[in-house]
Amino acid sequence: MTEQKYFRKGFKMRENVQHLLDRDYRSEVVDRVRENGNVFEADGLTIRLADEFGFCYGVDRAVDYAFQTREKFPGRRIFITGDMIHNVSMNDRLREMGIEFLSTGFEGPPEEAFEDLSPEDVVLLPAFGAPIDWVEKLRQKECVVVDTTCGSVLSVWKRVTR
Repeated sequence: MTEQKYFRKGFKMRENVQHLLDRDYRSEVVDRVRENGNVFEADGLTIRLADEFGFCYGVDRAVDYAFQTREKFPGRRIFITGDMIHNVSMNDRLREMGIEFLSTGFEGPPEEAFEDLSPEDVVLLPAFGAPIDWVEKLRQKECVVVDTTCGSVLSVWKRVTR
């Protein structure tokens, strides 16, 4: 049986990485403010917490999949085509986990970045997607591709192509 090479739905391993996500992205302070109706008052100071804040669902999903990918492929080289999301702390955390960046910023990976990849490598596509030619290069290299592209981003791309 050949190895599956393209993943878009994660690995159903959230429970395995939930403790890491909670450690890195959960705040007891925020939990306490939420328990008090999103308002905190002390010494004449009032802090109001927005009902909705933090990562959007697409970014939350992409971060979750990145953590799951590290768990699923512990002994393999894992790369991402560029910034996972527009958040320096998050991208630094991925580097700490041993995920290597093929490029930084918006310019995309240089041609030689694809040349060094092998079929044993795993490559994450970021939450905001990747151009079709990059995906095709990864398929030609026979890498495992974990596509974390946000569904809303995909919808926009589909509308643009129509």
